Amino acid sequence: MRWLLIVLGLLATVPAGAATTSTDIVDTINLARSGEGQPALTEDTGLAEVAAMRLADVTDRGSALHEPGDEEALSAAASAAGVDAAFLGENISSGLVDANAIVNAWLGSTSHRRNVLDAAFSRMGVATAFARLDGRPTFVVVAVFAGAAPGSTPAPERSPSTTVRALLAGASTVMVLIIVVVIVRR
Repeated sequence: MRWLLIVLGLLATVPAGAATTSTDIVDTINLARSGEGQPALTEDTGLAEVAAMRLADVTDRGSALHEPGDEEALSAAASAAGVDAAFLGENISSGLVDANAIVNAWLGSTSHRRNVLDAAFSRMGVATAFARLDGRPTFVVVAVFAGAAPGSTPAPERSPSTTVRALLAGASTVMVLIIVVVIVRR
């Protein structure tokens, strides 16, 4: 009987719908882009590696809230993974397990929506994991977006990351959903 209670206790901490994968996120983002007349993003293994590194950063610190230096950490992760991009973007979600709910939450936020729908982005990578954030077990998604590599066809002009800094200054936790965004110019 003791084993059964332990197993049931462990199962209770894993949310239903835990089968959301990185491909589910990419497909859902591409569906949203299609609806807005934007081309599909290509799933990029190098960017998936960057997303995994950023996911490790988030889980190591135990919080999906942004901290000073996250822009540099994203850029450093891209360099370490050998990713060459004119600029990068990052969306993080915590607390939701369904791809539609995650992408819809991003679409409901101006800065996150920009990353999802930006025509300047042509590829992306995603990492997902169950982790303990803010003392609670939760599902975490990190999506990293990249534009063209330097020296390739110029991408549409983007504004600097002042929007990101404003978002970080007012960052808050909303129930079980935490979403942050980073845009890095290289």
